[in-house]
Amino acid sequence: MRARILIVDDHSMLRDGLCQLIESDPDLRVSGQAANGHDAIKILDVDPPDILLVDLCMEGLNGAMVIQAAKKMCPDVRVVVLTAYSSASYVFSALSCGAHGYVVKSEPGERVLQALHCVLKGLFYISPDITEEVVTGYIQGKQSATTELYAHLTEREIEIVDSIIMGNIRNKALAECLCLSERSVERHKTNIFRKLGVSNTQELLDKCAEVELLKR
Repeated sequence: MRARILIVDDHSMLRDGLCQLIESDPDLRVSGQAANGHDAIKILDVDPPDILLVDLCMEGLNGAMVIQAAKKMCPDVRVVVLTAYSSASYVFSALSCGAHGYVVKSEPGERVLQALHCVLKGLFYISPDITEEVVTGYIQGKQSATTELYAHLTEREIEIVDSIIMGNIRNKALAECLCLSERSVERHKTNIFRKLGVSNTQELLDKCAEVELLKR
């Protein structure tokens, strides 16, 4: 059975071109078209597709809003963004909304088909032309988050956080590892929790995991 694709874009010529491209693939077919976000929501409600192929920039209900609504209405739908924007920030935004693929309109049509087939398999797809920028942006973002996490900690407090990440959870273990008294460890941990806005060691570990200081 051919996978069903709903195309959402406010340019009719582009929609027509996408229809021809998709229908040329024996495993795909166009189940519907929408020129704006509101029409897309109506179609999703009565005839949910396998894949939502959507532009980000549209008047009224934009692509991000459509994606979020689609994920609530039909959680199993796969989403591929097709847009003119190649900036990593747009990619991160689309993925955070629930997109599984991201293709830039300036790329060959074959990339659209690759993305559709990729997300059908349960994988993610980002256009090769912007992958390096996206990865660089991701790494820089993580480095920035790590720097921000440590920015207000003293050298000793950073040592304690690093030791906790290494598995020294209890005060006694921390004291032995860092040659401190348990009372000093407790005082430092209290300051760390206050500065980082956490209440206990588990919340500290969760915060470290957010910036991938702690791998899970």
